[in-house]
Formats: sequence, C-alpha cells, structure tokens
Amino acid sequence: QDPNKKLAGAVFAIYTNESCTGDPIEKMAPTDENGYSKSGTLPVSTNTTFYLKEVTAPTGYKIASVQKVAVVVSQKN
Repeated sequence: QDPNKKLAGAVFAIYTNESCTGDPIEKMAPTDENGYSKSGTLPVSTNTTFYLKEVTAPTGYKIASVQKVAVVVSQKN
C-alpha cells in the first residue's frame, strides 16, 4: 500500500450512522485521477457527524477492511 498513490474510480457513500448501514445520505461520484471526489450539500446541524464508507474499489483493487472515517462538523453562527 502506497499512501501517496492517487487512485481513480473509488466510490464512497456518506452515512449518518457509525455502522454505515441502511441508505446513505449520498453516494459520491467516483474519485478522479487525483484521487478526489466531492460531496453535494450535506444536512448540517450543530455537532453533525458523517461517516464515509468505500462502496466500490478502483479496478484491480479490493475494498479495504477498514474504510470509514468520521467527519465532525461543528457549526457556529
């Protein structure tokens, strides 16, 4: 595994539950040649936590056994 290698074609889904089950709130577009993808506008309130789960691996790769990352957004007005 090379953490500096950028892979196109990975698809991630965004969940609001840590187990990443049920319907995701969004399925992101596949990553581009730089390994980037962007979500749409997400429903954010104070201390919202989102979880990302890889749902499709790039061609020739397998989905990693650990693939969720908590992203906590603290909104202050």
